[in-house]
Amino acid sequence: RGPLYAALYADFFSLEEPITPAAHQIEVARRFERIKSVPTLLAGPRFEREPFSSGDTLASGDRVEVILTLESKNDFEYLLFEDLKAAGMEAIGQKSGGPLYARELAADGSYTGGQIYVYRELRDRKVALFVDRMPQGRWEIRYPLGAEVPGQFHALPLVGEAMYVPEIRANGHETRIVVED
Repeated sequence: RGPLYAALYADFFSLEEPITPAAHQIEVARRFERIKSVPTLLAGPRFEREPFSSGDTLASGDRVEVILTLESKNDFEYLLFEDLKAAGMEAIGQKSGGPLYARELAADGSYTGGQIYVYRELRDRKVALFVDRMPQGRWEIRYPLGAEVPGQFHALPLVGEAMYVPEIRANGHETRIVVED
C-alpha cells in the first residue's frame, strides 16, 4: 500500500566511426591549421599556417589554430558551442574569458567586418563558447591549442545548441589526431 516512486536514467551513444555532422537551424564545422614558426634573416620569426587533416601527425609542442565555422538560419539568442578537445591537446592560456570574437563571413569566405563577442570558458575536456546574440549568417571563431601528450586521439565533434530551445542543435564531424614525442 502507498505510492510507488520510480526514476529512470537513460544514456546513449553512437557506435558510428567516424561521427558524421547533423544539424537543425544551426550548422557547425571545425577545422585545424598547424602554426609553424619560420625563421627569417632580419625580421624575426614569421608564422605560417598549413591545413591539418584528420589523421595527420603533430609533434608534441606544436601549436594548432582551431577554426570554428557557425552558420545560423535565423537570428538566435543564448547559444552554447562546446568544442570537445582531443585528449592530447591543451588550451593555450589558462584564463577563461578574455577578448574573443566571432567574425562574420561573406559568401566568398572573406570577412564582412561584422563581429560579435563570444565568452570562452576553458575546461579540462572542452572549450565552451557562449554567444548571447547571433544574427543570421556565417560566423568564424578562431582560438589556439597546443599538442602536448603523445598518442592517437579522437577529437569528438563540436556541438552547438540553443541553451533554452533544445530542438535547435547541431554537431560537426569527428577528427583524429596523432601526437608524436
